[in-house]
Amino acid sequence: MDYYLGIDAGGTRTRCVVADCHGHILSYGTSSTASLAAGKDKVFQSLNDGISACIDGLQGFDGYIVSAFAGAASVVLEDERKLFSQLVKNVSIVNIGAVGTHHDIHAALKGGLCESPGIALISGTGSSCYGINKDEKSWQAGGWECVVDDLGSAYYMASRALGVIAKDVDGRGEPTTMTPCAYDYFKLQSWPEIIKRLHTEGFKGKPLGKKDIAGFAPYVCKAAEQGDAAALKIIETGVDELILMVKSVCDNLGLKGEEQKLILTGSVINNPFIRSIFQKKLKNVLPEMQVCDSIFPPVVGALLEAMRINGLEVNDEIKKNLKDSVVDICHLL
Repeated sequence: MDYYLGIDAGGTRTRCVVADCHGHILSYGTSSTASLAAGKDKVFQSLNDGISACIDGLQGFDGYIVSAFAGAASVVLEDERKLFSQLVKNVSIVNIGAVGTHHDIHAALKGGLCESPGIALISGTGSSCYGINKDEKSWQAGGWECVVDDLGSAYYMASRALGVIAKDVDGRGEPTTMTPCAYDYFKLQSWPEIIKRLHTEGFKGKPLGKKDIAGFAPYVCKAAEQGDAAALKIIETGVDELILMVKSVCDNLGLKGEEQKLILTGSVINNPFIRSIFQKKLKNVLPEMQVCDSIFPPVVGALLEAMRINGLEVNDEIKKNLKDSVVDICHLL
């Protein structure tokens, strides 16, 4: 029996699944982050833990994986893909034949549209947009990290809100209901304490990280829903940036007709209030673009790619078996 391994190495958790050549998902496993940003040793340990959890108890397993594929956060350059693939291959608890790696949004798209052409837009802590056309040409817009980009993300909205709040406190701008929310979220007694929070104390005695700041985004959304003009402007501007990413990918890939499919992933873009604004604006810019529900989670997208690099044709039977078996594990991943 041939076995295939899919890995979704996210910034927070690593998810692994093993399937047979008929598309039956046989086992799953999870571990902590395997982002290269955490360092090679941490990545290797997380991969080892996740794969170990996945193969433990796998009935009849002979220790050999025909091919594996990883969708990995923070993997953009070719040398990073090679490094990550080698770390997967070096896991000693299993013998793996071919290994492939791409960034995590690639796996999200391959799973979300079940290998059909289209676009994936991620807007959570960060943001990124990525598409593939019928000729397998790909294009990415955004995703260049918060110092440079991450427009329309939770970090973007939260950081812009802090600027608006600073003006409110100083008397340089209009009052906003986000100001008392910032005092609450960042645990401030006075506004000058924000400097310590950002650079020294944070929440745990160290500077606030990207995720800590991004955690303020739900307050921005709630304020916008309640009619705060400044908050609504931040969200609408962020949504405009996300749509610009989608249009850039669509135009550069020449997507037309049935290829104009879009999946949306991440806590920001799937917030009902923000998603409603996004879809209304999207219709004005790309009226033919279809927003679709994801067929499979990213880890199954990685599994599909593992099958592909070994030359296995993912036919209707395999897709059906994947759909039948993924239901049992999705809530655990």
